[in-house]
Amino acid sequence: MKEKKIRDVMCPYSKVNYTLDLDTVLNDDEFDRIRESHHSRIPVVFNRREDKNLVCMILLTKSLIGVAAGKTLRELS
Repeated sequence: MKEKKIRDVMCPYSKVNYTLDLDTVLNDDEFDRIRESHHSRIPVVFNRREDKNLVCMILLTKSLIGVAAGKTLRELS
């Protein structure tokens, strides 16, 4: 098994085109956007702003299987 570095499997934050805020309410529209993003891991940020983001967790999209709409990511963490 070949050893890999993080940079071999993850893209730099400057190239991330989809994030979720920690207080995002998971409704049907948001589930659709997550599915349409085609990402298996999504950075979740706290205090989303153009100039500064704090990534507080990585959401594994498969962990959303069976999650009812109406909860926030903060409630799930």
